[in-house]
Amino acid sequence: KRKPCSTVLLYGSPGTGKSHLAKAIATECKSTFISISSSDLLSIWFGEAEKKEQLTRVTIVFIDEIDALCGQRNYTESESSRRVKTEFLVQMQRVGTNNAGVFVLAATNIPWALDTAIRRR
Repeated sequence: KRKPCSTVLLYGSPGTGKSHLAKAIATECKSTFISISSSDLLSIWFGEAEKKEQLTRVTIVFIDEIDALCGQRNYTESESSRRVKTEFLVQMQRVGTNNAGVFVLAATNIPWALDTAIRRR
């Protein structure tokens, strides 16, 4: 059975209107719009970012500069960074299955820097 996609990655140079496009989509759909930057998700307190990622049931969630949060994994990143990224990927997987009312838009100007797991979602 075919299902509509629940995530979209917007790509473009800085200042090309990715954020405005996401807000316009939410406005046209007459839905709630939540704009989240990667710095909103990251916290100096361990575990805090994972709690923030568990979003309530909404229609459109926009994550600006997702490359700052979900860059390619490597052996030099910290344990807390790996935990946040892993939890984010788990939540993104749930968006596509359990939360039928959630649509995620993400933006980046360097898509080649994204982890392959996030590009698959």
